[in-house]
Amino acid sequence: ANAVPVTVTDGGVTLSVSTEVNVVADLTGAFAPTGNGLTPAGPTRVLDTRSTGKPLRADEIREVDVHAPAGATGVVATIAVIGGELPGFLTAFACGTTLPSTSNINFAAQTVVANTVVSQLGSTGKLCVRSVADAHVIVDVTGYLSATGPLSYQALAPTRLLDTRSPTSIYTNRLAAQQVIELPIQPLAGMPSKVWSVVANITAVGASNLGFMTAYPCGGSVPATSSLNFVPAKSVGALTVSSIGSQGSLCIYSSARAHLIVDLVGVWVHDEQAAPHAPQRISPADQGDPRSPNDPDNDNAGGEDSEDAFSGGDVHEHDVHGEEGHIDQISGGATADKQASRVVVESGGCTVAPGQTGSQLPVVLAALIGLAWLGRRRKR
Repeated sequence: ANAVPVTVTDGGVTLSVSTEVNVVADLTGAFAPTGNGLTPAGPTRVLDTRSTGKPLRADEIREVDVHAPAGATGVVATIAVIGGELPGFLTAFACGTTLPSTSNINFAAQTVVANTVVSQLGSTGKLCVRSVADAHVIVDVTGYLSATGPLSYQALAPTRLLDTRSPTSIYTNRLAAQQVIELPIQPLAGMPSKVWSVVANITAVGASNLGFMTAYPCGGSVPATSSLNFVPAKSVGALTVSSIGSQGSLCIYSSARAHLIVDLVGVWVHDEQAAPHAPQRISPADQGDPRSPNDPDNDNAGGEDSEDAFSGGDVHEHDVHGEEGHIDQISGGATADKQASRVVVESGGCTVAPGQTGSQLPVVLAALIGLAWLGRRRKR
């Protein structure tokens, strides 16, 4: 399952598949001229059942304190499920309401799957999660929705910003383990002004080991969260909602060697044209992966083959020491003896969704999520 923002055309959306397959689409909500705005946050980990030793049991409904500010009616979060002995699915919904007949994440036994979730909150400001099979659950919050939220959504024509597999890409070759890549967003041609947050699909391809990727605002340390979890030699994608740094760039960290695809589908802009907050600076140590994409994947750059290699929460520290920024601990506490590399790339432009303007952007989230309320799209 994956959350998908889609621009409405003639009152509906079109689904296209590359091969014959059954499709389930659950409506999450819609963006309109009036509604809730986004307040970006974190990313911040608010739940990791591995640390408590209390996995979510089959059919258990657990309340999650997402630390919602006063007035928040909804939350945007990345939820990761670490499957147990049985396959299943997880549903996130507002506490105190009826369990919907929808799903946010579908998982196989002994796998890790993540998805972006947009959900209403209960009257006490909490999010509830329920799984049909035993599983560990991780919740990383990236924003809150409220009537006073300062950001409005602007749909864009889907634009591929990066594909490291392509010889004509702005950056080629797989990201090295522990590498951070910086993607300038605000400087793109055709980009609306005062972007604070992006909505993008990120895909890991041909990874050498189990691992995770984390999207976060450039200029700060790598957070102890994850946006995408992947396995070796598989293509895994997930929608991410992430703030950008004060210089207008999005950073993506990879714990293991992997190709990266980034498709931009929308942005959140500030109603009052304010600049994004400046996060803590990280050290620029531009250094690509010295190995060819055709090299055998017999190293263990991404950590041990265990659920911990997926979590994103095992990047305990990302300290900055002058110009030698390095990650001190990864993959369950193993000490890294290499510097974190960082590369800045330049890309082309983007356009507002065809035939749309800032005040003509009804957008639906067709996803395996279930709720119905309005988010605010960008005004003129």
